[in-house]
Amino acid sequence: MKKSANSVTQKMGYGIKSYTSLGLFLMAAIASATPIDWSTSIDSLSSNVSPSPVVPTHAMSRMVSSPLIQKEVDQFLECVRTTKVAYKVDVDNLGYIVVGPSSNRTMDLNVQDAELLSCMTEVADFLKTAAGSSASVGPNSHNGTTKSIANVNYEWLKAKGAEGHKRENATMTPTKVAIAARAANTQYFNFYRDHDKGCHSEDLLHSTLGHCHTYMSSWASQQIENISGSQKLRVSIWPHHDCSKGNSKTYVVPHNSVTHCIDRTTYSYYGKYES
Repeated sequence: MKKSANSVTQKMGYGIKSYTSLGLFLMAAIASATPIDWSTSIDSLSSNVSPSPVVPTHAMSRMVSSPLIQKEVDQFLECVRTTKVAYKVDVDNLGYIVVGPSSNRTMDLNVQDAELLSCMTEVADFLKTAAGSSASVGPNSHNGTTKSIANVNYEWLKAKGAEGHKRENATMTPTKVAIAARAANTQYFNFYRDHDKGCHSEDLLHSTLGHCHTYMSSWASQQIENISGSQKLRVSIWPHHDCSKGNSKTYVVPHNSVTHCIDRTTYSYYGKYES
């Protein structure tokens, strides 16, 4: 049966009224709801994104050489002697007091030589010291002569060129990556290397703790930056791959500081924070 035009129009009109009523209902519901706080919503979304690093209010310090002080030297020598381990001592061309085993062995700073590491940590803020394997301390290592720890004194070390060091503040600001690492619980340290001696054109290596960093090609000089605000950092460097095969040297870096330039051929290194 053919529907009349009037019947179709009536039904269409009913549909339009129904949709209109629904739209008015939804608009009324929205109007009566609590207004949306868009700033709160954006902040809550941002909370799922990693926050921007907090910029520290202090600058990194650069460690610079200072005159040797006898009471500080005596403190270190007495500490090493109380370990009852046989060590020999040398002074390298950078003024570091280098302590190594008297016998032909590598350093074991976790067990046998752990007390030596503690002695180095105690004086790290004012005395330049390093721990070396037997190959790093001897007639062919630096300037030709060594002494047993039992016979070393302040006068001998001073005559050999040993130095202290101190902080030079506000001369070196943290790198952006150092700031980021400090904000992220400081699980990193910064290692700067240069293929030439003198640390003139350095390549930054943002380095994880407790991991051997080894490279195919060697470099000639380096600086180490401790970005922790409270802990001292020990770093060992090797003239070999894979942090092995002996002839290592270990340094303790004070908190919030970067070392002197260390001229030494290096292929690999390892860092760990000390309490």
